Amino acid sequence: MTLSELAYCGVPAVLVPFPHAAEDHQFANATAFAADGRALVVRHEPKDEPGTLTRLAETLDAALTGTMLVAMRTSAQKDAGNNPASAIVDTIEKLIGRKPA
Repeated sequence: MTLSELAYCGVPAVLVPFPHAAEDHQFANATAFAADGRALVVRHEPKDEPGTLTRLAETLDAALTGTMLVAMRTSAQKDAGNNPASAIVDTIEKLIGRKPA
C-alpha cells in the first residue's frame, strides 16, 4: 500500500524493503517502482547491518544534494493523482455504450 500511496501523492522516496518478506516481494516491488526514477532502493542485508546503514546514508546524501531529488520529484509527480479505478470504470462504460467515447 505504501507504494500506491507514494504514487498517488507523487512523492519521491528512498525505500528500504523488509528483507524477510515472502519471496522477497518488497524488494521486487521497490525495484519496479524505482525503475522510472521516482525512488531509490537500499537493499537491507541483515547480516551486514553497518553496511546497510552506510548505504542508506550514502543514498540519502546523494538524493538530498544536487538535482537528484528534483528529478525524482518530477518523475514521481507525472502520474500523481491518477485514479486507476475511475479509469477502469470509464473504459467499461465506454465499451458498454453508457458513456461517449
